[in-house]
Amino acid sequence: MSTKSTSPGARLLALLALIPLAFAFAPPASGADGASTSGVTVTAVNPGTSSAGSDLRITLTAHSENNGVENPSCRPQDATLDCWGSLVLRIPKSDGLTVSGLEVHRVAVGETDCSDEGGDEGGGCDHEELATTVVGATPGHVKAQVNGVGVLTRPGETGAEPGTKVQLKITLTDYGTAAYTDQIDVQINRFEPGSEKPPLYAVTAQTVQQVQIHYLGGAG
Repeated sequence: MSTKSTSPGARLLALLALIPLAFAFAPPASGADGASTSGVTVTAVNPGTSSAGSDLRITLTAHSENNGVENPSCRPQDATLDCWGSLVLRIPKSDGLTVSGLEVHRVAVGETDCSDEGGDEGGGCDHEELATTVVGATPGHVKAQVNGVGVLTRPGETGAEPGTKVQLKITLTDYGTAAYTDQIDVQINRFEPGSEKPPLYAVTAQTVQQVQIHYLGGAG
């Protein structure tokens, strides 16, 4: 039986031919572009006094304008739509940690997959998994992501000073209109220049009185 030898040059050409295939089948990288959803309002409220819910106290409102842009973003460095809101947050389990004020950098509705990667505003979510243009409301289980910057008015157990600027990442899950069925997760990081935002506090799976997601021109 005879064998065929392959020259080094031929082997190199064969390897180079495989490189585009490797990139073609590689999984898409997690987007850090902080895409938002145009034309939505996300709200959350919890008085913290009912045994049916968490003792966390929150009043949150976040809005995005409905301007139909191709790549909706609220982030200051690449903003294509206006987003605004307000927040009062108090976490008794962290010695009354309190955050107020909200500069909205992201309002996204859909299945969000968020990490700590990204730019100064910490988008860190894959925009391809989000509903960036929503025509009407979808009843039942709906997720939203609200990111932004606030002020630590009471540091609680964080060790930070009052008045510290903080990055907020709030994940909200709306399970319907019944009270005390919705949930939120809250991540609070110290806001510093660059991509690294030192964590200060995080709380997950907090049952709240109500999360509501309203779509411009439809019921929420």
